[in-house]
Amino acid sequence: MKWIFICPADRSRKVTPAPVQRQPATLAWEALFLLASLALTLPLWVTRYLPLQDYPQHVAAVRIIHDFDTARFAFHDYFELDWTRTQYISVYFAAHLLSYLFGVLLACKLLLAAILVALPYSLRSVLRAHGRPETYALLALPLSYNAHFILGFLNFIAAIPLFFWGVSAAVRYRQAPSRASALKLSVLAFVLFYTHVVPFALLVAAVVSLSLGRSLGSMVRALLPLLPACGALFFWLFKSPAGQVLRGAASGPGQRSAQFLSIRENWRELPMWLLDVLPGTHLKTLALIWVGVVLLACAFAFAFRSRSGVTRDPDLARWSWLLPAIGVAYFVLPAAYDWIWPINARFPILALLLAIVFVPRLPRLPRVGLALSALAMEGVAVFLMTRAFASADKELEGLHSIIEKIPEGERVAGLMYDRGSASVKFSPALHAVAWYQAEKGGAVMFSFVEFPQSPVRFLESNRPPRVQPRWEYMPERVDPASDLAWYRYVISRGGPPELKGLSWVAEDGSWRLWSKTP
Repeated sequence: MKWIFICPADRSRKVTPAPVQRQPATLAWEALFLLASLALTLPLWVTRYLPLQDYPQHVAAVRIIHDFDTARFAFHDYFELDWTRTQYISVYFAAHLLSYLFGVLLACKLLLAAILVALPYSLRSVLRAHGRPETYALLALPLSYNAHFILGFLNFIAAIPLFFWGVSAAVRYRQAPSRASALKLSVLAFVLFYTHVVPFALLVAAVVSLSLGRSLGSMVRALLPLLPACGALFFWLFKSPAGQVLRGAASGPGQRSAQFLSIRENWRELPMWLLDVLPGTHLKTLALIWVGVVLLACAFAFAFRSRSGVTRDPDLARWSWLLPAIGVAYFVLPAAYDWIWPINARFPILALLLAIVFVPRLPRLPRVGLALSALAMEGVAVFLMTRAFASADKELEGLHSIIEKIPEGERVAGLMYDRGSASVKFSPALHAVAWYQAEKGGAVMFSFVEFPQSPVRFLESNRPPRVQPRWEYMPERVDPASDLAWYRYVISRGGPPELKGLSWVAEDGSWRLWSKTP
């Protein structure tokens, strides 16, 4: 028997999904959409070590999880696993499963490729749910290479497609409630929570908004699919160190460890949190062109709205407040709290992607023009990013020969005096030492294992000395003779020609390998 919720006020009308516009609904369109989405992954295949800042740390964590019982990696000597410490579980678990088929390094790269491909498809699902032109999903393609991608924020960028799929499921659940639609929304919300808390909070807000305008009983039933995810949230907030920090941040803006930027500072940093991720102004200019194209499309749609026969979508209107709220959040939330960084910087890219859903309907010809513009912008972005990654690969290639000279399962520290790149912004070499752990195991420093959100932590009986915050950014403050006594090897990039208490072993370009002096 089909399970349908209908409020008393709605019994006189049939609940049906919004009409779905799938233009052009042909095999050629599906092939074009797939190829355009797959093209986003091209930069991933031109380099051995992806120049994404935090990415090596995530790969190293997957290696520990996947090969925890592999004796030659010696993980049992240094670590223990504790899945209750974090809600960053889904990405690591997915990579762990893929590693059985492809190995850890390729599995992580395939997962990153899947995240890139998932973004336009997830956005298309929201457009379909609201009966809007699905060709607008192509506008997501040029936005894929944003700051959070270059920073290697794997959990956050994986959560964005899950958020859009969750919103789509919530809309479908409102349009035609059933066990299947409730279960789909519940699973997506649960997985999203265990991916990243910010998009999860936005999904909860969207689901609550979509539940409004009904009787109290219907609202409760509409919110029931969120129950498992909210239960997980409650457990995390009170049982995990990371959750306790978040509760402290939510207690008010007067916390001493909260760092706020002024409106002027946030405005100045806005391009950096979007597409200003390569040296030069090409991608920054591309972002401005993207905004111009979208604004032009909106102006054209409003100019011809009387001819288009557009009707108001009440379901879309119910959660449309999220778009301006996300924009405001960037300027009012703190930039950092305790060890959590960044916070407000998560919102600009979410605002641009969400704005795509609200682009007004266009007549067919300008809609085709909008799609072609999106594809052209994607082509430029893919070309620039592939070229930049290939160039960055030459800067990182000496690291491989250095790692090859270190035995498996060792204790290795990284001193990245030169952590930048001439090809990619931010600090792609900052966590380069984690590539040793990803390939050969052992224990490294600096490591995300030091942070409360990691499912891996050091054994108190055999761990490196605790380091001061931002240690990885200040290698010049490290005393190799005393601070690195626990380690057997040190990998450095740039810096002084000699390190006190360490013996030179090998050198390849700007990369050097040192060992503890007997």
